[in-house]
Amino acid sequence: MRIIIFLIILLIQFNAYALDSIKIQDVQKHWAIATYSDNNDEALKIFLEYEDILANVKDIDLIIWRGIIKSSHAKFTNPIKSLALVKSAKKDFELAISIDQDALNGSALTSLGALYLMVPSWPIGFGDDDKAKNLLLESIKIDPKGIDVNYFYGLYLYEQNNFKESLKYLNIALKANPRKGRPIADLGRKKEINQMIKKCNNQINLNKKKIR
Repeated sequence: MRIIIFLIILLIQFNAYALDSIKIQDVQKHWAIATYSDNNDEALKIFLEYEDILANVKDIDLIIWRGIIKSSHAKFTNPIKSLALVKSAKKDFELAISIDQDALNGSALTSLGALYLMVPSWPIGFGDDDKAKNLLLESIKIDPKGIDVNYFYGLYLYEQNNFKESLKYLNIALKANPRKGRPIADLGRKKEINQMIKKCNNQINLNKKKIR
């Protein structure tokens, strides 16, 4: 009996050590590789691996990244599984916000706002433009020059046909300082930002022609 108890204690200690040894830099690096990869199979492999690795984490930063992994994975799978993933990601972000909404420069607020913006509204999903706006503005207060939050708020404004205001926030995102250890993520995000800037300028020019 004592041997069994001893083995159980060892197993608990091993699992706790394994969770503590997860480096957020590794999660961020592999997320970027998967997100901006042209190889969908490789991306799916990475997302599934890290969903498993992060399944039982307690650290708030890793909880946020668990949600980010799930929400990113949702773009690479079928609609039914995709909805389940974003609902699960939503719970992770809400948990993180309830603990400390300032964690990782407001990343949980940004990520939840992005979900509300990009997920279809009821009856298919839980998308809500007003909630997206409020969450993203709250995150901007925490990280006013952040690349991600300004990109997503610019995207929100574009969806509202507010193209000039969208450009303002997209340009803030484009000028954001490089993030330490995240060159792949920065490069991929700036490519998305430049695409949105081009779309905004096209819409602005189109509107000018209509006025003439």
